[in-house]
Amino acid sequence: MFEDDVRRCLLELDVSGIQKLWAQAAPHLDQPKSDKETIVTLHMARTGAKSIPLKLRQYSDRWLRERGVGSLLPEELRPVGWRVRG
Repeated sequence: MFEDDVRRCLLELDVSGIQKLWAQAAPHLDQPKSDKETIVTLHMARTGAKSIPLKLRQYSDRWLRERGVGSLLPEELRPVGWRVRG
């Protein structure tokens, strides 16, 4: 059940939902200090989660890279000709 909730939060980029889950599952660990940190963490986790559809993983990869943050998406899974917009 917990895994299903985490997956749903990753699919929907549910900031408040994942914050509640983290607080319940690991209150002893440092939590993201803001919604902004949480959304970055969600996108990062999404790029590395093989259970998430590739299109969503690629979206999160691009979102992170456009903001100068790395990604866990392997190079071979990025769309051909990918580059940062702008």
